[in-house]
Amino acid sequence: MAQDAERERGVRDAAARSRRRRLYAAAPRSSRVLAGWFNCTTQARVCRVDFKRRILLVTVASLVMLPVAISPAIAQVFSVPQERFFRLDWRRERQGERDVAIAGYVYNDYSYPVRRVQLQIQVFDAAGEVKSEVFGWVLGDVQPSGRGYFRISLPVSGSAYGVTVYSFEFGPRESP
Repeated sequence: MAQDAERERGVRDAAARSRRRRLYAAAPRSSRVLAGWFNCTTQARVCRVDFKRRILLVTVASLVMLPVAISPAIAQVFSVPQERFFRLDWRRERQGERDVAIAGYVYNDYSYPVRRVQLQIQVFDAAGEVKSEVFGWVLGDVQPSGRGYFRISLPVSGSAYGVTVYSFEFGPRESP
């Protein structure tokens, strides 16, 4: 009995394969190419199901990969464009009980001189909150591959400081 059922299933499978081959051979070439690409050589109903499964698979894969594609953009640190032109070398100076200042040099790594370089200094407390914010200027112009000195007094002292180039202007390029 089991052998008869198995033999009948084999005959049915052979008939189905034969039917698929005839449908595939009778179809126009463009349909055969699409049928092979979508892996559907039987009836149109099966082809639609296969196509829907592939669309579902692509959609699910896209949704799964979306957070992975977005996460590098979120993890990037925001950097101001001035960082590619300048390097800062500074230290905190203390003269007496109340006089606290930030002094140092701005190095110009660009091929144009810069002038009117304004610095922003943030004073942070122990919790990391901004306690004070001060703006100051670099003395004179900073030539290409040169440096400019600055010393900016602070109204309060803090546990940490942040110094950034806030604004600047490019000067005329000197001929060699």
